[in-house]
Amino acid sequence: MQFWELTIPVILKRDLSLKDMNEQLSKVINKTLLLDERLKEFHALNTFKLYVFSGLYPINKEGYKKGNMYSFKFRCMDRTFALKIKNLLKMVENDLIQVIAVELESNAHKPIQALYTLTPSVAVFTPENKKPRHWTKEDFSLDELRIRIHVNAKKKYELWTGEELEADVDFVERIEQINQKVIVLNYKKPGKLLTNKFRIQVKQDSLSQKLAFMVMGSGLLEKNSLGLGFCTYGRQRGE
Repeated sequence: MQFWELTIPVILKRDLSLKDMNEQLSKVINKTLLLDERLKEFHALNTFKLYVFSGLYPINKEGYKKGNMYSFKFRCMDRTFALKIKNLLKMVENDLIQVIAVELESNAHKPIQALYTLTPSVAVFTPENKKPRHWTKEDFSLDELRIRIHVNAKKKYELWTGEELEADVDFVERIEQINQKVIVLNYKKPGKLLTNKFRIQVKQDSLSQKLAFMVMGSGLLEKNSLGLGFCTYGRQRGE
């Protein structure tokens, strides 16, 4: 397995708050998809998109400033899709970023000891006869989240590979929330997303490693097309 990663240096055309960054970058990506007929059809599908992107770097908790240069990364599982995004990003008209360049590289499967979310992640639970709610430690357990994580990764893996896995597959050895307070992001104002960051210890068997690598390439949990659940990894010792 491998995923494809674009590194995209940009100049910001206007000030941008940290809470608005994910949604605003996703709008640029969406506009990019609309420049190609096949990608436009893909954008309209109600399915896992199997791509994810990071936030702007260097990180600035006080907000990003107009005229400054930043960069972000875009990952996906499909090389053809990555090449199209690479070419179209340079053409898309928007009021947020000026794309300076786009570099593409492949990332082959590597041993993964742990996953760390660089951008926060979201999981939406719908308790029986109740409205959907975002996962928080006050409302749901880590065990419930753990189940959601491996079910989500399993579905993405099956979609990409066409391989059907056993229902009880679980690649998560241990999960730890690493933020002290819920991270609130703006989404479809006045809407909000309640998000969190995690460290996930990964089991070392072959299938667990493949599922963890799938998460690396396509994002953890939900709303990855908003740049949520973008991960980095820790390797096994000696690698």
